[in-house]
Amino acid sequence: MSKTDVSKGNGSEPERKVVQVVAALLRDGERFLICQRPAHKARALLWEFVGGKVEPGETKAQALRRECREELDIEIDVGSEYTAVDHVYPDITIRLTLFNARLSPGSNPPRALEHNDLKWITAAEIPQYEFCPADKDILALLKTDFLNRGQTPSTNKWEATAMLDSKRINLTEDGRVYLVPYILDASAEMPLSEGRPALVVIPGGGYQALSDREGEPIAMAFAAQGFQTFVLHYSVGQYASFPNPLIDLMRAMKVVRDNAAAWHIDPGHIAVVGFSAGGHLTASLGVYWNDPEITALAGVDPEDVRPNALILCYPVITSQFKAEQGTIRTAARGHEDEPEIIHKLSLDKHVGPHTPPCYITHTFFDSVVPVENSLAFANALAAAEVPFEIHVTQDGVHGLALGNHVTSLGPLLSNSKFAVWVNGSADWLRRLFGYEGPDDMRYPSAIERRR
Repeated sequence: MSKTDVSKGNGSEPERKVVQVVAALLRDGERFLICQRPAHKARALLWEFVGGKVEPGETKAQALRRECREELDIEIDVGSEYTAVDHVYPDITIRLTLFNARLSPGSNPPRALEHNDLKWITAAEIPQYEFCPADKDILALLKTDFLNRGQTPSTNKWEATAMLDSKRINLTEDGRVYLVPYILDASAEMPLSEGRPALVVIPGGGYQALSDREGEPIAMAFAAQGFQTFVLHYSVGQYASFPNPLIDLMRAMKVVRDNAAAWHIDPGHIAVVGFSAGGHLTASLGVYWNDPEITALAGVDPEDVRPNALILCYPVITSQFKAEQGTIRTAARGHEDEPEIIHKLSLDKHVGPHTPPCYITHTFFDSVVPVENSLAFANALAAAEVPFEIHVTQDGVHGLALGNHVTSLGPLLSNSKFAVWVNGSADWLRRLFGYEGPDDMRYPSAIERRR
């Protein structure tokens, strides 16, 4: 039985049942998915959006995910509400809520389990199909959004799946993946504050957990240097199979770039810093930001997620010689018999001219992630003629983070020689981006020189 409301008449009219129905605006670039009803059901062979009735005890999002599993054998991420309409039939009123939605990472492709056919169509193709009356009520709005804006409707609504509260931006409905922003105000007294560089921070933790020491303290250190900073809490543990964390990072990059104006960010100056396994994720973005399969899974345009620079701190890089096996094993979960995926996890094998400039820091005596990981990536950058700066400190254990008292758990995690990486990489980024201002920077930025 469906979840229903009953509208009371005025004494002369019969009671009218109100049925709560949800539907998904599933998008693939400029196309969206429609489904043809089977011949043996009401409104036979008419087209509709995937969805159905809200059952007792369900939220609308829960109902929509269930309907998508039952009708299309897919898993979806439910975004924000696109629109809602009431449609009156002779015996009932349909209260239809249409949600922005995307296929979840790792989902099966849609297949018709209960429908006669499926189609991905553009707005221009809407007149070619006969839709159910309730769905017709929203098509005019949909067509206007697609054609007048020249893009998928309300493209920013997914990022706000993504509800911005006082502390974080949720990137999944359940709040498992989220971005924590540290936004500095702009001021007329500081002209450069209107277009600050941004830094997305990726903590390590072997893809099993996230290190607090490599999160907020890093963001605060770079905020003090004038950067807008963000800490990404990405998929770990059972959710960490490649490319899920990379999809999280791509979506976070899109949120930052889409909101660049509101957050006083130069959209061409967005860097990423990662530590250990977070360094593996950061370097993954550096080599796969334009990978068509992964960007399609993330539902993003490559240029929206392109990093302008990387900072790699004792990064895991290779799945081969001198690999950190725990991190690689977690990233490869479910792909153990797929050598092409294992090869993809060796990031030094996929560096090319598309990879952004890098700042790399490591210690020679790191016994967890051998320094050969950083050296392999640096060698690949050199071979591809990608600018980089690398600093290897002889002494120091793994996981130094800031290398000072702020992130120290004891004397082994305080290392003044390693700690210079913060100021060093910040200066490197400012030179790279030409951010020092007209009085301080008389030569072109490294990015301009590379062009």
